[in-house]
Amino acid sequence: MNKNIELKLKNGFRNTNCFIPLTEISEKIKKKDFKVIEDESFLGFIKKTEYDFSYLYFYIQNKLDFKLDVLKSKRKIIVEIIFSNRRKESWNPILEKFYIFGFDKYTSFNRMIYIKQTNKTLNYKNNQVIGLREDDLNLVKKFLEKNFDIYAEKIPTLQELRNLSKTTYLIKINNEIAALLISDKNGFTEELRYWLVDKKYRGEGFGGILMKYFLNNFSDTKTYLLWVQENNQNAIEKYQYFGFKKDKLSMYILKNKN
Repeated sequence: MNKNIELKLKNGFRNTNCFIPLTEISEKIKKKDFKVIEDESFLGFIKKTEYDFSYLYFYIQNKLDFKLDVLKSKRKIIVEIIFSNRRKESWNPILEKFYIFGFDKYTSFNRMIYIKQTNKTLNYKNNQVIGLREDDLNLVKKFLEKNFDIYAEKIPTLQELRNLSKTTYLIKINNEIAALLISDKNGFTEELRYWLVDKKYRGEGFGGILMKYFLNNFSDTKTYLLWVQENNQNAIEKYQYFGFKKDKLSMYILKNKN
């Protein structure tokens, strides 16, 4: 990593939406996975996706005095900003600057959390639930692209799906996906990424089967997390039924007008 960039990250740039370790950032720059854009007040990393947009990870030195003139792209740009609700006001100057520069609030999410009350697993089993196989990868990816918002819900690449294979649970009927749940396990915490029953198969109880399987598959998991769109009351009520509660974190998705 460029020494100047490393120094900025360590010493000067306090406002950020990037929580990637420095070593990983350095590796991504070397591999050209990240394009670096910078001036004296702003440092950004642009990551292209396979779709028509890129993600922006930023570091800002002074939230009251920074410029976005260096941020020029022919592609759409998506910015995710996570903050605790009690600190929302402190992010307003940064949000306003993005709005002035041509970004809009695309959507927003609230985080929900479920803490397991016991270390014992319920040993929930169901012979309808299967894991992810190599020959299912393209089928799952197309299912996600069809049913989830590519700008807001981070559709994984095929390689990322492979990496999530141990925490991907499917119910298939006649070789098509009837229901799907994908999570990401990190130590004692597991994040629910996607949970959906295809419209054709709703009312069969498949969603509940997958959720129970997910909540009881790893006996060492202590905390379960998920992000839900703040206006999706139907989904919120379903998560609450299984014991999830809103916590104090929110996420804004910003999208420029390209």
